[in-house]
Amino acid sequence: MARTYQRIEHLRLGERLKVDWQIEMLPRLALVPGLLLQPLLENAIYHGIEPQPGGGTVSVSGELSGGLVTIVVRNPVSEKGSDREGNQLALANIRERLALVTAIAHRQSGALWR
Repeated sequence: MARTYQRIEHLRLGERLKVDWQIEMLPRLALVPGLLLQPLLENAIYHGIEPQPGGGTVSVSGELSGGLVTIVVRNPVSEKGSDREGNQLALANIRERLALVTAIAHRQSGALWR
C-alpha cells in the first residue's frame, strides 16, 4: 500500500520526490499491520519533501532482530522550520493499530494481556 501511495505522490511531485527503500533485510513474509507504513510515508512527504523547493529523499529502512521488525522512515527537515502544523492524527492512529495488533497477538498465543 505504501508503494502505491509513493507512486501517486511521484505523479504529483515528479523528480522532487525520491524514496530510498532499504528493506532487503526484512523477511518477505514479515507481518506488518496494514496502514502502518503508509501514514508515516505520507507525513514524511507532506512535512519533509513538499516544503523543500528542490524536494528530497525519504528513506524507509527495515530490519529483523530478535524476532521483532523495526521500520524507520526518515525525511529531510528544513533549516527554517515548517509553517505546517500537524494534528498528530496519523501517529495516534498508528499507536492504536499497534495496540490492537499486539492485543490480538497476545490473545492468540494464550499470553496474558496486561
